[in-house]
Amino acid sequence: MSSAEVTCLEVFQRKHAIDILLFLEGKTEGFNKIAETLQINTATLQTRLEDLIAKNFIEKHECEQDSRSYKYSQTKRGQQAANKLADFKTFLVKTQP
Repeated sequence: MSSAEVTCLEVFQRKHAIDILLFLEGKTEGFNKIAETLQINTATLQTRLEDLIAKNFIEKHECEQDSRSYKYSQTKRGQQAANKLADFKTFLVKTQP
């Protein structure tokens, strides 16, 4: 396993990273909406968003209405990862003892 793969794996081992990626599936949301919906404190959310952006799973967009605000969405890579995670979740549910 390459060091880049380990780093990406470590991102998903961190609390809330998978929740954030799956929440953003097919939509673009602001920081406060993500924090409120997923009930994540703002310090943790900021760190996880930075982690996911650094590994190109999500991207940050300046809000058109307010240049001080940002919106977040999945990248193509993030969409692919979310699809794999959803498949894995389905597998786990189907194979429960």
